[in-house]
Amino acid sequence: MFFKNMNERWSKYYSLLMIFAVKDLKVRYKSTFLGLFWALLVPIVTMLVSKLVLFFLKSRIPNASVYLLTGLFPWFFFNMSISTATTSLADNSNLLKKVYFNRTIIPVSIVVSNLINFLLSMVVLIILMIILKMKISLAVLFLPVLILLQIILMIGLALGFSSLFINFRDIKYGVEILLLVWFYLTPIFYLVERIRMLPVFARKLYMLNPLTNIITMYREVLINGRMPYYLMFFKTLLICLIIYIIGLIMFKKTENKFADLI
Repeated sequence: MFFKNMNERWSKYYSLLMIFAVKDLKVRYKSTFLGLFWALLVPIVTMLVSKLVLFFLKSRIPNASVYLLTGLFPWFFFNMSISTATTSLADNSNLLKKVYFNRTIIPVSIVVSNLINFLLSMVVLIILMIILKMKISLAVLFLPVLILLQIILMIGLALGFSSLFINFRDIKYGVEILLLVWFYLTPIFYLVERIRMLPVFARKLYMLNPLTNIITMYREVLINGRMPYYLMFFKTLLICLIIYIIGLIMFKKTENKFADLI
């Protein structure tokens, strides 16, 4: 009986989650001529622009365009999800006041809807690697684990920021600044080896950035064809789980007040 009730709850949660995720996609591409095709067109244009930028910069990084895209695509997924999820509860205020359901579904659905765009981006990236005749090893099978790791991090931040926004509307602008700083503190346009020039304490602090490790592991799997270092993986997993738990606790503590505060 217990497991039956659990299955029913998860089934309802999953169904409602997908409804919200599909709704977010429909709203995003509503009234556009190309519709969902934009989700595929954006990474293609990003790929072409990045190659042009790298041409002018005369980058000496091997497979520079792939290196850049393995940083940009996860960042776009991260940035879009967090910035949109922060205000997601307020954006659905009418629904929150009328119907009771698991409130975590709203910010989590934002992550899920952006996941679809991200997966299409990764398809474009792998096609580019095939065109460039880059070797794709069996390590690529580890990609779903890395994507799940990033999702855990993003859900934790989405829950925390969305609950804070209900009480403090300035959080929206604080998150925008945080994401800007976070972008430059993540090795997207530069080699992570550059941090060796920093003092030891600064290097250790820098490597606490979970996105640095996640993007580094994406590159290990896709470009170098190797499994990520297990110490880096488990350290990043621990950081992501801590952020997830903190975000969930923050969300649950204020959940009962959402309808009154919105």
